[in-house]
Amino acid sequence: MQEAEVIARPSALLRSFEFCELTNRARAYDNHVYMIACNGVGPDAGGNYYFGHSMIVDPIAHKLAQARGTEEVISATLDPDPIKRITYGAASPMIFDHLQDRNLAAYRDILKPGRSRFEPARRVDQAGVPAGTAEVKPDQRE
Repeated sequence: MQEAEVIARPSALLRSFEFCELTNRARAYDNHVYMIACNGVGPDAGGNYYFGHSMIVDPIAHKLAQARGTEEVISATLDPDPIKRITYGAASPMIFDHLQDRNLAAYRDILKPGRSRFEPARRVDQAGVPAGTAEVKPDQRE
């Protein structure tokens, strides 16, 4: 994460709150960063309803603040040294850094572009263009 301490994750998730909470907490812990996750709330023009529940998660996956399913502002005080203890309320010191302990050589042959074995309803490329369509550039228009 190129030495990031905080990652902002704005989203408009329609999936369940449980999915959102799980991924926010996992990414914060996996990367030893604070995760500031802001999710849309309320209906859109297409009739979809975004569930809100924005949250702030610390590097040991502890939820510091969480919004409800309404528009609201949340805040939290971020500890400048958050991984000194195994968990909140514990006297046991954190004695490892799992980012440093990773055996990067073990991943060398598996870190390749991937694709799910399950087919989504629609695929888009990395530029956000739906698969099977050509992007029309401004200089190509008639």
